[in-house]
Amino acid sequence: MSRHLTLLNAVKKLEMPSLGLGTYLMKGSEGRLAVDKALFYGYRHIDTARRYDNEDDVGDVVQAKVRHGALKRADLFITTKIPSVYFAPADVKASLEESLEALKTPYVDMLLLHYPWGNKNRGDGIHLPVNAQGERELENYDLNKTWTAMEKVVDSGKALAIGMSNFSIRLMEGIWQNARIKPANLQCECHVYLQQQNLLRYCKSRNMVMTAYAPFGAPGLPKRAPNEPFPLEDAIVKNVAKKHKRSAGQVLLRHMLQRNIVVIPKSSSEKRIRENIEVYNFELDESDMQNLNKLDRNLKLFPFEWAKRHPLYMPGEEF
Repeated sequence: MSRHLTLLNAVKKLEMPSLGLGTYLMKGSEGRLAVDKALFYGYRHIDTARRYDNEDDVGDVVQAKVRHGALKRADLFITTKIPSVYFAPADVKASLEESLEALKTPYVDMLLLHYPWGNKNRGDGIHLPVNAQGERELENYDLNKTWTAMEKVVDSGKALAIGMSNFSIRLMEGIWQNARIKPANLQCECHVYLQQQNLLRYCKSRNMVMTAYAPFGAPGLPKRAPNEPFPLEDAIVKNVAKKHKRSAGQVLLRHMLQRNIVVIPKSSSEKRIRENIEVYNFELDESDMQNLNKLDRNLKLFPFEWAKRHPLYMPGEEF
């Protein structure tokens, strides 16, 4: 099992570590400590986003490591995302510039459009604007023009590769057909209960790498349906883990890795951060993979309910 996947659609050869640290909902001292521990245990891929409000924390830790000679910037793969309030072409570059300043780096390895459903830029720095009724303020941007602005930041050297997050096949293909620089990466919710077979097939057909967020089924998500199942507690997952003398989490990550999907598990626990990267020295056999594949139940934990009023949202579409 390779620790890297080649980004075939990058302008120049670029290797993406197949396991990284997700940082959603982690900031301040918790986020800095998690990034520090992850780098100590060998992670070289850190996933963040402008909207997470933690790029400063990631940048502080990375800068300290580089300054003290513990790492070189070239050793790292940093992903960040453009919030959809900044999808106007003129705003894409400005948003990335602010991310680079916060991250204290001259470039990011991967720049993603966070999700396709535009939000209104009110000019106040709010990434999730809502009106007086508590509804998200939406905006319908021309995604092809947004993508052209993404291509220009690649031309400038400030992003080495570009892609998207939470996009459907229809919306990806619309960009693909008009793109000068093709998308290299799709990041989406993906776990054993939502295996995204159609999206993965599409990505493979377009030489795109898929990245799975919430690979454990987001056990820390505050709002979950009553009696909603947890992949970490699934009996089949536990049986496979017992067979290999591994944790349920390691089995879930390994299942994704063997499908050639990049995984970015989020954790602030040092024990789990270390455990999550110890997945390259065992292998699931064919029967294990078949049993885990059967667990797919199309359970989407991040449905983006607010986006259903957006003209680009199509009911029943996979993303």
